[in-house]
Amino acid sequence: MNKLENIILDDNGKDDRLKILNNGMTKYGCRPIPYEHISYSSCTASTISLESFTHVNDYYNRLNINNKNEYIQEFQSIRDDIRNILGLKDDVDICLAPSGTDLEMIPYMFIPQSSKVKNIVIGPNEVGSGTSLAVQGCVFSNVDASKYSIKKGDKLEEFESYEIDVINIPIRNDMGNPVEEKEILQKITSFIENKDSYKILHSVYHSKTGLINPSPESLVEISKNDEKSIIVVDACQFRISRESINKFLDIGCIIFITGSKFFAGPTFSAAALIPSQIRDIAAYKEDIPKGLNFLFGRELFPLRWKSVNNFEYGNNLGLLLRWRAAIFEMRLFNSVSKERIINTIKIFNEIIQKVIKKEDKFIIYSDICSDNENDYDRLMSNTILTFGFNNKNIDIDQAKEIYQNLINKEWLNEEYPYVIHLGQPVKIKKYNGRWVGTLRIALSAKFFVNYSGKVSNIQKDLIFEELSYIFRAIKKFI
Repeated sequence: MNKLENIILDDNGKDDRLKILNNGMTKYGCRPIPYEHISYSSCTASTISLESFTHVNDYYNRLNINNKNEYIQEFQSIRDDIRNILGLKDDVDICLAPSGTDLEMIPYMFIPQSSKVKNIVIGPNEVGSGTSLAVQGCVFSNVDASKYSIKKGDKLEEFESYEIDVINIPIRNDMGNPVEEKEILQKITSFIENKDSYKILHSVYHSKTGLINPSPESLVEISKNDEKSIIVVDACQFRISRESINKFLDIGCIIFITGSKFFAGPTFSAAALIPSQIRDIAAYKEDIPKGLNFLFGRELFPLRWKSVNNFEYGNNLGLLLRWRAAIFEMRLFNSVSKERIINTIKIFNEIIQKVIKKEDKFIIYSDICSDNENDYDRLMSNTILTFGFNNKNIDIDQAKEIYQNLINKEWLNEEYPYVIHLGQPVKIKKYNGRWVGTLRIALSAKFFVNYSGKVSNIQKDLIFEELSYIFRAIKKFI
């Protein structure tokens, strides 16, 4: 067998986001094997943990990848594990995918070819960068040109039959402030009134900066008389309770999740949860776009889905291992009580406010979204903190340079022994016509596993020291 590190970030050349560059990392700063570093990058991507790597390596060494039936069954076991961890009903179907961006094509499996489609994307600057292409049925990442005739921007086969109109609705105004839900719903309602076209409606739950808008319940309410509306809950950050997941499935929403954001599994692992009310539409549909087979092997869909029986089985061993790593992290996180999670979120926000306020070079863009202990999902918004610089002339391109510098080992010395992996810059607001520079600090499931069981004072001291180290290091590159 090949070494695990050669496989775990492999997707057979179909997505350059997994490619290991000359610096030994992906474009997101992730490495194929564990290493010692400070990581607050879970809103973007993470390097696999040592514990998870050890677990997956043992699994891989026991796996007979040459047995097709075993290979198929292992993907079924991933679906079974997701179902058990989330407490899903037996009639919820699970489709697996390489990434959350790939999932944006799943709704078209419910829409007849040659249909008119209005795909309403909420917060285009706060969802995956490839979303604008994926929602049109296009290849959204650079692929290995030596293997494939298709390239980034090309329509996947049979998607050209759809008449797709993409509508982008910002989630923030020009000043960077969140747009009120009622304003977003008013815009969406104007499109629902058109009964001639199918509508794909998105609830962002959470965005790259922790926003939830609009609520899935609101989308269900405004579209209840439109049989051509498909509601998608983009929960790819996976900062959501199992109770909310099941509630949204019960009201007919498709839910996107990934194991590579909050749960900090290796990039990428994704899944679409399909509610019982609509699952048979896709399972028995006769005109599934053939081009989907470029991204999705047959093994990524439930066996009962006759609609994809003509799909070839894919080379998705890397995806299988990435999901196995994510499930390992999910189980660890589930051992931490909600009470401890909520208390740790409060401690983190208390400390980071103190750390940044004592500095004169940084500004916080995130607001504390909730302090209601009964509102778990809103509390999870507080696990992503977006910050920028008092010097507004530092734009987003300069912030990207800082991000890359922090994960580069060349700057390390005795004073700074660890590289730092943060959340990538995100577009929030403009200054003098340019996007201001931002970075993000995002807590992961691993953070709670490591810190939540510690005595409060020790917990506070450790978090304070780590966050202070991060901001001292950032000042080196301003």
